[in-house]
Amino acid sequence: RAGARYALLLGEEELQQHTATLRDLNTHEQNTVPQTELVAWLQNRP
Repeated sequence: RAGARYALLLGEEELQQHTATLRDLNTHEQNTVPQTELVAWLQNRP
């Protein structure tokens, strides 16, 4: 974990759908984001 804020989950389903699942390690909230929007999504988080 080492101070990480998010965990990136990239399994078979995400690869097939061209998405990534991001889990907030503080709140345990999960979001599915298109891979093409991943960097922008992370940049817009506090």
